[in-house]
Amino acid sequence: METLTILFFAVLIGIALAARMTAERVAREERSRVRIPVRVEEPEPRRDNLY
Repeated sequence: METLTILFFAVLIGIALAARMTAERVAREERSRVRIPVRVEEPEPRRDNLY
């Protein structure tokens, strides 16, 4: 019975650690995305003579 309890808490701790690491990675990606602004250049207006 004690083995099941220890195993249960070990699984809970593992899930908590994985969730925290995932949250930290997502936060780091968000910060890097904010830090590097992507410049969108306007395309040149097309001058097609269709007449």
